[in-house]
Amino acid sequence: LSYCFNNCIKKIEVNEMFTIDENISYDLTNKELFVLEKPLKLGKKLNKLLYFFITNKNKVLSKDDIQYKVWDDDPASDSSIKNLIGSLRQIVGKGKIVNLPGIGWKFVI
Repeated sequence: LSYCFNNCIKKIEVNEMFTIDENISYDLTNKELFVLEKPLKLGKKLNKLLYFFITNKNKVLSKDDIQYKVWDDDPASDSSIKNLIGSLRQIVGKGKIVNLPGIGWKFVI
């Protein structure tokens, strides 16, 4: 019975959806963004940044935090980070990502 239980039950996957607003949601399991219920393909770094912001919502993230999580061990210029954040703001709405000058950014939900 134990063998059958362990080997015969199908794995059930549950997608964890995060609602950004009434038109935008993010599937945390598959790391996929949906706008008006249609998938929107994001570049690798943009997707990493969005995932990092969502999993740290309402927390301040420094430039160093973002560089470490999004660029891994590769160095990133301040302008590269700001440009990526600007691109993400265009998708999720400017007011969702708050700049705290000299400190970092916060994804506000």
